[in-house]
Amino acid sequence: MSSFVWPLRGADVFEMAGDSYVLANVAFRFPLLRQLAMGWPLPLFFQNVQGELFLDVGSAFNRDSFEPWEARDGGFELRDLKAGYGLGVRVNMGLALFRYDLAWPTDFAETGHPRQYFSIDFTGLF
Repeated sequence: MSSFVWPLRGADVFEMAGDSYVLANVAFRFPLLRQLAMGWPLPLFFQNVQGELFLDVGSAFNRDSFEPWEARDGGFELRDLKAGYGLGVRVNMGLALFRYDLAWPTDFAETGHPRQYFSIDFTGLF
């Protein structure tokens, strides 16, 4: 998982390596702001701002030694799998899509410190 696109929010870049990978994402997107117009200090206009709640689970691993989780105290915690959950905002500016995500890494037993992700997607231009 060394892509700078951060497909697994909450995990560090180069945290996992192996000859195989798995990745799953569950997201709930909802309208956050219909329109927001500002006149000062810059004339800005945003519309259709979306919010997102998400859970990402995945791993890069070697096939001969993959142990996804282990049972512990009537529950389980992730071992080779990594997970992150959080919330985000999407703003479509016409030429680009701005994304901001706040993700907490978890193994379902403990939660780590939040990580922030900001990206600008220009794929609609090309």
